Amino acid sequence: MSIQEGKTMLIENGFNSLYAENFIIDLKTTQSIYTIMRLDTTEKNEVISDNGFFVIESPNTQWLLTRNIINDSFDITYLTKKLFENELAKLIKD
Repeated sequence: MSIQEGKTMLIENGFNSLYAENFIIDLKTTQSIYTIMRLDTTEKNEVISDNGFFVIESPNTQWLLTRNIINDSFDITYLTKKLFENELAKLIKD
């Protein structure tokens, strides 16, 4: 898939057009992908998890992917320290 095709697909699915091309370029140079979620145990000793979030790390940028339950997709934005702290706080609070 070309960068333009990827950008078009992201925009058609509600992605912010200002970030779309940068995100596609960064995906091609991804160094690490982290997932952060809370795990719990049910009364039957089954392990369950919340939705959590993902961090995609490229050489110059970190991206935050969070679940958007309104349209059953992901929201993607540049990761900042404050945003990361807010997402962690949500996991701990619930």
